[in-house]
Amino acid sequence: MMTNPLKNWIESWRKGAHFMIQLFRRHLVLLLGVWFLVVAVVPLLLVSGLSYLQNVSILEAETKSQLTMELQYRMDRLKQWSQIKKAAMLAHTQNPSLIKAFSESLTIWQQTASHQQVVMQLNPQQQDYLHFLKSSSGFYDLFFISPSGKIFYTLEKEADLGEDLTQLPWRDTPLGKAWEMSRYLLDIQISSIDYYPPSDRLGLFLVTPVIYQGRLIGYFAGQLETNDLETIFRQDLTQTSPGKFWGCAFHGREYVDIIGSVKSPNARQLVMLPAQPYSGQPILRAMHSESGAGRAVSIEGDEVFAAWSYLPELGWGLVYQKPLAQVYQALEQQNVLFVMVIVLTLIFVTILSLLFYGYLYQPIDRLMAGMKRFSMYKTLNPDQLSTANPPEVLIKGQNEFAQLGRVFNDMSHQLAKTLRQQAEQNALLDKQRSEIKAYSEQLAEKVAQKTRKLATAQNEMRYILHYAPMMIMNKDLHGRYTMVNRQAADLLGQSASSLEGLDDLDVFPATTAQTIRHHDSLVLSDREPKQFEESYYGRDFIVLRFLLETPESGIYGICSMGVDVTDQKIIENKLQQTSQLQQKAVRQLQQSYDIQDQFIASLTIDEAGFLSEFSQAWLELFGFSRASVQEKSLAQLLNCGCSDPNHCQAEGHWRQFRRVIQQVFDQGETVVERLEWQDLNQHSRYFEVTVTPIWDDKNEIHQVQTFWLDRTNEEKITRLAITDALTGLYNRHQYNEQSQTLLKDITPDNRIDLLGFVLFDVDFFKQYNDTCGHIAGDDALKQIGQCCLNLSEQTTHPFFRLGGEEFAAFVVKPSETDLKVFAEQLRQSILDLAIEHPKNAASPYLSISVGITLGKLQSLASIDLLYQQADIALYHAKESGRNQVVLFSDLSGDAHVDPI
Repeated sequence: MMTNPLKNWIESWRKGAHFMIQLFRRHLVLLLGVWFLVVAVVPLLLVSGLSYLQNVSILEAETKSQLTMELQYRMDRLKQWSQIKKAAMLAHTQNPSLIKAFSESLTIWQQTASHQQVVMQLNPQQQDYLHFLKSSSGFYDLFFISPSGKIFYTLEKEADLGEDLTQLPWRDTPLGKAWEMSRYLLDIQISSIDYYPPSDRLGLFLVTPVIYQGRLIGYFAGQLETNDLETIFRQDLTQTSPGKFWGCAFHGREYVDIIGSVKSPNARQLVMLPAQPYSGQPILRAMHSESGAGRAVSIEGDEVFAAWSYLPELGWGLVYQKPLAQVYQALEQQNVLFVMVIVLTLIFVTILSLLFYGYLYQPIDRLMAGMKRFSMYKTLNPDQLSTANPPEVLIKGQNEFAQLGRVFNDMSHQLAKTLRQQAEQNALLDKQRSEIKAYSEQLAEKVAQKTRKLATAQNEMRYILHYAPMMIMNKDLHGRYTMVNRQAADLLGQSASSLEGLDDLDVFPATTAQTIRHHDSLVLSDREPKQFEESYYGRDFIVLRFLLETPESGIYGICSMGVDVTDQKIIENKLQQTSQLQQKAVRQLQQSYDIQDQFIASLTIDEAGFLSEFSQAWLELFGFSRASVQEKSLAQLLNCGCSDPNHCQAEGHWRQFRRVIQQVFDQGETVVERLEWQDLNQHSRYFEVTVTPIWDDKNEIHQVQTFWLDRTNEEKITRLAITDALTGLYNRHQYNEQSQTLLKDITPDNRIDLLGFVLFDVDFFKQYNDTCGHIAGDDALKQIGQCCLNLSEQTTHPFFRLGGEEFAAFVVKPSETDLKVFAEQLRQSILDLAIEHPKNAASPYLSISVGITLGKLQSLASIDLLYQQADIALYHAKESGRNQVVLFSDLSGDAHVDPI
């Protein structure tokens, strides 16, 4: 595109050249002037032209860079501004004060549905905080929005208080659009700039979800002030030639002039632009996500130099432009100076030509005459060219014109030869032309064949459309049908040919026809395909309507393509009913889960022992909080700080439970185990634990779920029934039960197992009670019981208090030596208690006499026999001086027991 100074310069030269040609025809001497022009002016023109092109290229490159930098600077500031606003909004939504005010306001509103109650419940500190947030973050107003989209609090208390953003017209406001995007994406969103009626001003809205304790409780929104935008787009007054900024955003089929709207914030400025972008409109390129710089056409239709880009963060197209006259102002001054140089050069050439007029007239005249003869030579036909001689020019001397004449003669001979060759080529071309004509006829025949095939394909396509499984109807712009396929004709109960030429009122009932015409008008007004739901003769259809047009004639009709969705709607209704039933089932399952979480103690553990899920009932049962058990293993929760884990009861309980878990992982079957456990107060509790495997998608066990049934009270009752209250040892009742248990463990092929029986009592215990008192006697029995319990934990042999100071113990499968060692260890342990007994003749301390025996375990009678043998051995121990161990088999023959 040429500038106006360049056009004027070219026009001046054209007129000057025309004038020189006229002079050339009248004065032969001006041939010399032409030669001087070629030598002097043409190089000057070439240099000037190249310089001009280079200057234009440099100027355009610098202008592109300058405009792009200016535009990029504004875009970077806009991005930074939006990021700062978003960061501030996110920081405030994480502030406990704001979350507290929001949650309390939402609760009041949900309970009372009164916005006045919401305003009244905010204390002065919360209101001051909201006013501080508004002023410090550049907001005009702040909003509390419920999860369903209702505004239940605004700081300015304008007309939007209590409105529903899901309903029109609020859904199409910038606040409604920003809330809709934030609701779908669950992230902070910023709206495009637009007029907001309640505040009677332009609005940009930030909306972010409010998450409290992992749950969405609503949305927090703010209406941004536009003062910062006006500052960003303000022109730098220090620039010598500032440009103009354009900023637009989509508003339906119109565009919002952002900069114009910012300058007058009480109303938006709308701009009507062409619907389709073209190369000269930079603002349309920017709105269609293009970036670039160069010459363009402004909205006013003027030629400009512009840079344009699209800002996706705000959905704006931005343009920075300058008029071409302002850009090329320096080049116009250079062109004026160049014209002056050319004029002076022409004057000099004219004077120089006149000086050489007499010297050059005759040679130039002969050259011109030779050129005239040569022009006549070119008109000869091919036969005449073969016999005619080429024209020659005779100039005497050795000057430059003589040499020019000889060159002319050589050129005329060469051109004559070229003309003869051209004549021969023309004859050859005639022959080829005839061949091309024959080829064209063959090509035309092939084209005709292709045309017939195309017509056949069109007929096939018409057949396909006619029998397509959908309703297809075309009508012209007057509303009369031009094509109806078989599906539509069968629905209407007429033939396709009889429907052509009819309009909607001729084919459908009046109400249906009015609906169809309304839908046609919507498609014609928007010039875009649209989809509608329509009903014809008891059937439901999804109908797509679009315009029929060609590049030559434009829009000539409307096509309707409908698919019968009656059966689909029936299925959708059934699916909806199924979905409602499913939701009801989900609610019931959730209620069941809540009941289970509250009343059933359950715990999910992986193979490493880490807790993944736990019910509230389990936490309450063990006294834990959810925070204390997060990402911890059960072994860590049971850590009691013992210096020796091998002798720690909690560690032992954990190993027992770990063994059960590993058994389930190995076997893949549910296991029920009765476990003793330590609570936080180091008290023993007893549970019936059911451990069930959990399988993953790969059919592998990755976790186990445990259910804990507290059996502590039952265990306490059981222990009270089987233990002696004073010593803590098993009582006589448990002695009988243990006897039965030992017999149950004997299989028919295992009747030779040995059972050691230990029977002992305290030496001179009656005298101890008489001397030291019964309280001291009870205390001595307690110490003896604890000593036996310690020994039982070391050896796993059970002890029993049979009555008074008489005690017994079972030793399973011992040798005679092992039984003696155990009995001696027992006697010495009691003696080591160092309980002083002044009436004990056997020792200064409290001592025991022990009778032991070893026999085969075959029946309950064999246990009674062992008891009798041990009693005899105990009697001999007392007779032998007490404080000793006597084995029944070591006695002499006078000790006798009747065999069983």
